Amino acid sequence: MSSVCLSLVANLRCSGLLPPQAIGILIPPILEAIFTSFLLYTQRGKERKHFLLVFESNIYLILCVLDYISKAVDSIARSLRSFSILDRLIGGLSAFPIILFTLFLYIFARQHLIPIVPTRFHSGLKVLYLLLIPILLTLVELGSFLGISYGRLSSPSKELAIKFDTPLSKTVWTLFNSAGLAIFILYHLLTFLLSCFRIFRHFLQSSDNTSSNSRGRGRDQAEKKRKSSKVKGTRDGKKTLKGLGWFAAGVKLSAFEVLLGYIPNGFEMSLARRLLRLLGRAMIAWGLQKGLDETASLVLFRIGSIDSIEGLPPRRIPIHTDRSIRELIGAPIVTTFSHMSPTATA
Repeated sequence: MSSVCLSLVANLRCSGLLPPQAIGILIPPILEAIFTSFLLYTQRGKERKHFLLVFESNIYLILCVLDYISKAVDSIARSLRSFSILDRLIGGLSAFPIILFTLFLYIFARQHLIPIVPTRFHSGLKVLYLLLIPILLTLVELGSFLGISYGRLSSPSKELAIKFDTPLSKTVWTLFNSAGLAIFILYHLLTFLLSCFRIFRHFLQSSDNTSSNSRGRGRDQAEKKRKSSKVKGTRDGKKTLKGLGWFAAGVKLSAFEVLLGYIPNGFEMSLARRLLRLLGRAMIAWGLQKGLDETASLVLFRIGSIDSIEGLPPRRIPIHTDRSIRELIGAPIVTTFSHMSPTATA
């Protein structure tokens, strides 16, 4: 039991740590809470989903501090009743940061990732996102308590000890925590794949729009657009990827941090997991601060309002945003036909 974190998914309640080691694993959560708290200032007046990320980091820090207190304060560490109450409290609340983070990923995916996939997959993805949350909550809570008991060693020191009642209890504990790790990794993986799909769509459609816009335009128009794009801080008239790449990288690091939970715990592994968690949350926060690409090419269709007023089924009308209506009226041939060489014959 000297190298086991009882709340394995959340990487909490790690036993057998020396006082310097307990302080060492407390530093990454402090830095994480400080870094993510800057979102309260940088994202003020914008969408509020970043509050979930900030609350998750700060609540996790509180639980880490309580975990440290339960082992560092002699009046608690030497009292069987006080220690067991505080340890159970930490175990019961260990699922709260996880649920906040999964809710953050769900809201983010629902607003920015799910709308870009084909419509027939929307309902299935939303149901999957929501269904995994209560399953994960149940597995984390059961894995934090089943089969665990508190007592004192039979040695003269009479130190407090946490143990499993039977070998079967340890097997059940391992089963629930392994399943919780798998569900949490699946949640990260799903979000990461959707983020990669949006990144792929961004580059693919940006290249298509650039090639289509270059055809049928004079050199003066291309030069004018290039100068205007510099003023707006974009590339070729289209907005850049912004923070989506940082977000995807942060989700990938967070998934890797959860994956390390399958390796037997100890000070080194607990510290490595918290450092990866710090880097992952920092990248996600930085991606939110930079914002996401809002290129019109990512919005393929919109609903026709006239059909809705007339009681007919709504149609999906393509949106053409490459050129304005005024420009199309002023030079329709430039857009409709391609220029032929002077020597061309019928």
